[in-house]
Amino acid sequence: MRKSSSSKADPWLYRAKNLKTTDMRASIEKINVTMTMFVGKLSAIVY
Repeated sequence: MRKSSSSKADPWLYRAKNLKTTDMRASIEKINVTMTMFVGKLSAIVY
């Protein structure tokens, strides 16, 4: 039972289900994305 609306609304939940197959890569990518956004926000605040 797939719900396209739920997968679009909750991309993180959709990725969490796929973590079982590609655990390390997905987690590393997620960390990289969050860190990039975090650093971007910090630099925006600093400058």
